[in-house]
Amino acid sequence: MPDSENFNRATISKKFGSWNAALEYAGYEPNKERGVSEEKLIKELARLRDELGRPPTESRI
Repeated sequence: MPDSENFNRATISKKFGSWNAALEYAGYEPNKERGVSEEKLIKELARLRDELGRPPTESRI
């Protein structure tokens, strides 16, 4: 099976109808937060960078 980083969000959404539907199918609770501020997004990118030790790829977000 190919590495999961070979699949992008659009491919997954097309297969399952939406990103949240794919998450639910996989047994995860989807994130229902809307209208996230730019500041919060930047903080999350920084947190992921610190956790991974490098800037996150699109598939890690």
